[in-house]
Amino acid sequence: MAGKISRTQGEELLHYLEEVNYSKVFELLDSYELNDYSTINVLKQEFVLGFANATFNHRLKIYVQSLVNQAEKERIAIENNKPTQNTTNKQRNYLVISAIVFVFLLSGGYVFYKWDRKQTTEKNRLAEIEKAKQDSIRVQDSLFKVNITWQALEAFQVNEKWGFRDKQTQQVTITPQYDKASAFSEGFALVKKGKLWGFVDKTGKEVITPKYADAWSFSNDLARIKKGKLWGFIDKIGKEVITPQYDDTGSFSEELAWVKNEGKYSFIDKLGKVVITLQYNEAASFHEGLAGVKQGEKWGFINTKGEELILCIYDNAWQFLEGLAMVKKNGKIFYINKKGECVKGDCP
Repeated sequence: MAGKISRTQGEELLHYLEEVNYSKVFELLDSYELNDYSTINVLKQEFVLGFANATFNHRLKIYVQSLVNQAEKERIAIENNKPTQNTTNKQRNYLVISAIVFVFLLSGGYVFYKWDRKQTTEKNRLAEIEKAKQDSIRVQDSLFKVNITWQALEAFQVNEKWGFRDKQTQQVTITPQYDKASAFSEGFALVKKGKLWGFVDKTGKEVITPKYADAWSFSNDLARIKKGKLWGFIDKIGKEVITPQYDDTGSFSEELAWVKNEGKYSFIDKLGKVVITLQYNEAASFHEGLAGVKQGEKWGFINTKGEELILCIYDNAWQFLEGLAMVKKNGKIFYINKKGECVKGDCP
């Protein structure tokens, strides 16, 4: 994570997320000066383009959660490193001896330090040059757990039409001609002509002609598309590998995607085979082997076998990150492990 926030700021962001006040969330993110422009701008662009649905909400929540997690880790680290009043004489003596040795070595090491610093500075300069040559930035998508390649191209608008330009040079690479356009993902960008959606590559070639009523960016080599009122999936050559037949779907994560029919959710594999049949009111994508599910008004978690490992007792739940998931119950927000045990936060 490129930026840092305080615990209070994190709680403030979560408050406005609960109210679905995205404008205020992005206003706060800008005011915190996180310098994480890549991720924030992608999310902001999706919001501006009208992609603020349930999936977008989950992605934004996960991003905010990662900021909160970082703030909590730093707070704990500071607490653990605080000096106590019980420092022993032995420890103090060790510090004094270490200081004497340091001063002795410093006189002989200064010359080496200057030389080493010069070499390091040169290496860093070369590394920066090499980094600048890259035409893409790797970003870890916290919700879907897939590496999405955000190309060094950004969508821009002129006279109500969208095109693409180089982020650094601002040179136009794809002339504005689309009614809407998204950021590049896995080498392709989602574009809209009239009422239909398709995909272009970074040269501007329409690799998949706009013909779908709705579509989402590629994830795990497949993109969800909508024909009429039904959703399915296509591959990168435009082949419908999973025929549109669902009322709604999520993107693939850990080789599985949730699908919705007649108000109930199941999970399918990339061949379209149903591997988990559910009777829940809502479901989220898998992350670290667990997926959030909603029964009635409460959330819990299932594993890839469909077993409910963590009971549906929470008012809200976020995806697992590094073995922990943030949940909300009776107005309290805290973290649980994969056994459903509260490990930190405002435990009930």
